[in-house]
Amino acid sequence: MSVPQTGRTVQAHAEQLLEQASSTLGDVRQRVGGRLTKADRDELRRRLSGVIGTCEALRIWLENGAAR
Repeated sequence: MSVPQTGRTVQAHAEQLLEQASSTLGDVRQRVGGRLTKADRDELRRRLSGVIGTCEALRIWLENGAAR
């Protein structure tokens, strides 16, 4: 996922990305407490990779001035 560089919806898009990342982390937190099969671990790993990508996109956006 990437954050748009300009426009009036940039802030809303960034907030949406943060909400998605937060939701994923909450889901992972709930599931980690139980028994996990290899398939479960693989799914959670992929989902967390997406969160890492989202965080990196937001970090770059902030680094470039976080235009609104």
